[in-house]
Order: sequence, then structure tokens, then C-alpha cells
Amino acid sequence: MKAGASKRTIRIAVVESDPLRFIGLKSLFDTETDLELVSCSLAELGPRKDIDLVLLGTRAGQNLFDVMAGLKAARPDLRIIVTGSGADDETILKALAAGAKEPCRHDHAPGRRRRPGHAQAQGPET
Repeated sequence: MKAGASKRTIRIAVVESDPLRFIGLKSLFDTETDLELVSCSLAELGPRKDIDLVLLGTRAGQNLFDVMAGLKAARPDLRIIVTGSGADDETILKALAAGAKEPCRHDHAPGRRRRPGHAQAQGPET
């Protein structure tokens, strides 16, 4: 980055059914001045063009891969990180095949959770 250039804020939509989990995630990213977490429903996410990255929580009774396919159909450039616990290797591989960029488990250390947010919002290195 050039001297004097300001950092662009990376806006991360947290699609999560548990409000306490959103509060916890937000507290993890408080020190990251270039990241802004916003709570968002799937319905609200579609028209929002200001979102760079989605943290998509796994939910019982909802087909994660259908949700990911719908998001990618509406916004092919949208980057998705799937969060959750208890996912087996097969589920993680299916999520990656459906377009998730990196598994991010709830039991990862805070620094490990922050890295995908920066890396995925910036896109592939050129």
C-alpha cells in the first residue's frame, strides 16, 4: 500500500441465527479497524452490494449447499466463509466444492479467525 493511502473497510455480513454468536464474533474483530461486521439475514443480503464477505453459520434443517448456491447465483463475486462446529470432513469438502474459501471452525484461535476475513476479502493474489 502506498504511503498516505487509507485502508478500505472490509464489510463482513454475519448470517447467523444466534445473536450471542454475532456479539462474540464482533468482539473478536473489535481491534481490526479495517473490518466491519454487520448482522444480516439471507433475505437482506441479496440487495446489499456493500458486502465483501459472508460468514455463513451452519443451521439445522437448512441445506447449507443450497444456501451457498443461491448466494453465488445472485452474487458470483461474493466470498463465503462457512462457520460452525461439528462438521465432519465430508461436509467441509462439500462446502469448499460449493464455493467456501476456507473452513473456519468455532474452536479456532482468534488470530486464526481473523486471517480468513482479510485474505478472502482481498481476493486471489496476482
